Amino acid sequence: MAAERKRAAPSGSRSVKKPTGGVDVTRHLTYKLFALTNSLSRSAARDFAADVDLTVPEWRVLATLGSRGEMSLAGLTRVLAVDKGWISRVVARLEARKLVSRAPDPEDERLFSLTLTRAGAELHLKGSTVSILRQKRLESALSKDELDTLYAALEKLQARADAMEAQSDAGVPK
Repeated sequence: MAAERKRAAPSGSRSVKKPTGGVDVTRHLTYKLFALTNSLSRSAARDFAADVDLTVPEWRVLATLGSRGEMSLAGLTRVLAVDKGWISRVVARLEARKLVSRAPDPEDERLFSLTLTRAGAELHLKGSTVSILRQKRLESALSKDELDTLYAALEKLQARADAMEAQSDAGVPK
């Protein structure tokens, strides 16, 4: 009976035990950047939760408002390169904690600007210490020349990624 089921199973449902010769995404630059980002995000989540009682998304919004000043939701979305729904949820949590306040735009009441409250500004300064220490610790793995090269390479890669995104948005094949 088991032999009958085995024969009846479609060929696509069998496992492949040997490599197929296809691509190994773990060797791609995109995967390596993804893995690095995930590792850094996990350690940041631990550090920011312990030191300033914020999630990484909350810290990113708080730090952006703290370093750039008053911004719209759309402005935050652009700066942080995330979707509006993500920003809205994070801002709502920060507002509930009285770390961020919103004020309606006098010219268009559908729009509003976001600013840090006094408590938000204080937490931004405390979190900045954590952020700077984390940044220095990470950068200490590279020499100044390596860091300069890395930053230049990342800028080139971002420009290429932006161009690739624009092409796919314009209907050009990916």
